[in-house]
Parts: sequence; structure tokens; C-alpha cells
Amino acid sequence: MPTSIAWFTTQYATSNKADHSQNKVQMESSWNPGNGFETLITQINKGIIFADIAGYPIEATEVVDVAIRVAMRSRIFAMTYKTWHQR
Repeated sequence: MPTSIAWFTTQYATSNKADHSQNKVQMESSWNPGNGFETLITQINKGIIFADIAGYPIEATEVVDVAIRVAMRSRIFAMTYKTWHQR
């Protein structure tokens, strides 16, 4: 972590379990495919960055799971997933 960010978070940032839970809720919030894929990536990346700065990084596998769940709830990949899952 760059020194300025480390100093800032040490001086001004605190986080607790409620913050971590809220971060995951925000990461998993609904995504409208009409807003573009970049919107989903930004939503997920904000959660990753928060978790890293807060000192509670999220495992890469969990990040992928979150992204898949959000995308699947949008129903954009429903037929593709169904076909893949039937194999």
C-alpha cells in the first residue's frame, strides 16, 4: 500500500464487521446490463479496493463467485449458463 494511503487509513479510517458486511452487500447489488459491463466491473472493484484498504482482502475465488452471482441475477447469461450446466 502506498505510504500516503497507509497514513490516511491509519489516521482516519476504521472499519468493523458491519462495514465489511455492507461492502459485500454493495458488491452483490443488482446490475443492469443496459448500463454496460464496465459498470459491473467498477462495482466489484470498489468492493475489492475497500476490503484491501480495510485490511480484510477478499479471496479471488470469492470475487469471481460474487461477479457470477450478480451477472446471473441479471439473467443476461441465463441460456448460456443453462447449456453449460447441462453438459
